[in-house]
Amino acid sequence: MNFENPSAERVLYQLKHNLRSLSDIRPDVMEMRQATSKGIESLLPILNAGLKKMGRSTLTSDSLEGATLYPDTITFATYKSRHTLPPVGIGIAIPADVWATLTPKLQISESPKGFFLNPLFLEGTPLAKTGLGLHISGEGIEFELLYQDIGVYSRHFLRAAGFNPNILKEPFFVVQYVTYQAYRDFCAYRADNPDESSLTNYVLHRVNVHLDTVLQYISQFNPPGNMLQMCYDMYSSTLKATRDRIPQAAHALALLRRDLYPSFITPMLFSLGSTYDLRGIYTIISPFEDLVAIPNFFSDKQLKLQQVTDILRQKEYLKF
Repeated sequence: MNFENPSAERVLYQLKHNLRSLSDIRPDVMEMRQATSKGIESLLPILNAGLKKMGRSTLTSDSLEGATLYPDTITFATYKSRHTLPPVGIGIAIPADVWATLTPKLQISESPKGFFLNPLFLEGTPLAKTGLGLHISGEGIEFELLYQDIGVYSRHFLRAAGFNPNILKEPFFVVQYVTYQAYRDFCAYRADNPDESSLTNYVLHRVNVHLDTVLQYISQFNPPGNMLQMCYDMYSSTLKATRDRIPQAAHALALLRRDLYPSFITPMLFSLGSTYDLRGIYTIISPFEDLVAIPNFFSDKQLKLQQVTDILRQKEYLKF
């Protein structure tokens, strides 16, 4: 198999090898459910440990009065129906009036409707793969679950999307980090059913946000002179391929929504990206690159819906 360029064969290989099966994720689901077995009270120690690492104020059960855990039964069923995969991530839905009292403690402005506790700050806890979302009740829950779940369902996503300290020595790590973080944003923002232009603009904006994160990391080392600007210029240049593919990926997604079972799109999106090839060599693949090519593979009959169905059935997500 040629892993150098997008192909229907490579797409199917990723779906088969990168997407974890229901049996694979079941222990993660059980661990998450155990972590929330006593409701929000059982999450507070994990939540507060993460907030402390971020330098934020800790919360109490009183400060989360009226809050509930999600997904609830209805959200679970709706998500599984839309995306084929059962949700794994969890979060806390908070009444709007209570949310207003939390924004100073979380050190965010009043306008955001949610707050995401990055898995980096939850290492050693059951939430280390997903992170934890806090949201105004009824706002952005599907977005948050999609954002969290790619880190669980994709076998290699967290490795590719991780923040590598060697970022200072090798621009490639910047490209990989920013590309995969932007892809995660791409997968999650679909929850709002944006048009191609809105999706493109949002993800391009997120590329800038993630690049700023890299520059903030570098700035703590007090780089001399105009080195920070030089890094920005260099990284912006190396990210050109990612930026160019984002509008193409938004168009490809629109075609897939039109021509493919909507519930099959999420498993395919979650499976794309870097993987181990047949020789056991870790191969770097941009998920945007293959996504752009997938509609053509379907239209040319190189890729068939039955092939996708068979793999999802083997992974226990389909029973018919």
